Amino acid sequence: MGAMNKNEMMSDSIDNVLDDDQAEDETEELANQVLDEIGVDVASQVFAVL
Repeated sequence: MGAMNKNEMMSDSIDNVLDDDQAEDETEELANQVLDEIGVDVASQVFAVL
């Protein structure tokens, strides 16, 4: 019984990590879309500062 709970906990933890990565990717994609729509080119802004 204890091993089953441990396996479930490990599986849940892995699922949570994968979900977090997916959410991070979606957030980055959405931010890039917004910046593109308002005409902000992050790469050129970074190089302009350097």
